[in-house]
Amino acid sequence: MPKSGNDHSVIISRFTGNETTSQLGLLRRNRVSLSLSLNKFSVNDSYLNLHISVSPFIITMLRYALLLYLFASVFAESVHWQWRELICKTKDEKNNKEASDCEVLLKESENDQNGRKVPLNTCFDEDSNGQPRHYCNILCPGAATAYRITRYPQNHRDCFTHLTYRLEKRGENFLMWREGKCRTTDIQFTIRCEFTSARADFMSDGELFANARNVLS
Repeated sequence: MPKSGNDHSVIISRFTGNETTSQLGLLRRNRVSLSLSLNKFSVNDSYLNLHISVSPFIITMLRYALLLYLFASVFAESVHWQWRELICKTKDEKNNKEASDCEVLLKESENDQNGRKVPLNTCFDEDSNGQPRHYCNILCPGAATAYRITRYPQNHRDCFTHLTYRLEKRGENFLMWREGKCRTTDIQFTIRCEFTSARADFMSDGELFANARNVLS
């Protein structure tokens, strides 16, 4: 029942058997205090005090979540990926002896629509077991590894991985070679390079191109 004057005491709810009791006591102009079982909220003018009882299990889970977040942050700063698009097109469909010309695009993601064209020819021919092989430097110096993600067309009748084309590591560089009929045909490869360093630590495009010229010279 309400008291006289400005003080009011009201019972909000009581659930017998459910071990939950909510009580609103003494409501005054701008001061409210609310007690909820083990949780206590206090509002007084412009400040808020929050006291919550948390089980040891929840505390342990929060600790694991924090450790996982810290690990992910460090990992993200120490590893990064870059993509390369190698696009090869024949000069003359009737000429089945010369290797098709290839160009390399630098990409920041697999679906990057703003690939940066490398302004130099990174490809050359070498003999392998008496057969000409066409090598192209994909410009991922220092990468820990490189993978061929996709090729186009996917059902190419002349290009078969490890048989007529393959990624090969030489020193700090990765090269894609093609031989046989795959050497002279139209083909496109999407390649992902993995680096054990932050993206900000990788050389600029200008430095990358200068390094490629030194390797090819």
